[in-house]
Amino acid sequence: MSDQPKPVTPPEARQEKTHRAFHGFVIIALDAFGRAEVSQKKALAKAVSKCKKESCANQILENGWLNIEAAYEAAGWKVTTTITATPYLRDDK
Repeated sequence: MSDQPKPVTPPEARQEKTHRAFHGFVIIALDAFGRAEVSQKKALAKAVSKCKKESCANQILENGWLNIEAAYEAAGWKVTTTITATPYLRDDK
């Protein structure tokens, strides 16, 4: 028997590209306070841009590959999500 690693399947490769896209955004967005604001929409667009198939976005969404909250919380991050981009309002009076 050979000790060669099992080849990655096409869906596993697409999932890994999605995760890497998201991880890259976290690293870039990390601020001096240890916070990172990452848009799933941007991560999805970056992952899809690396795919050759039109169905890539559907596969990413159907498989929940951007549902990263539990994994990041397990890694020590405090994760908050928003449904829409709500502007921060303040009263300067």
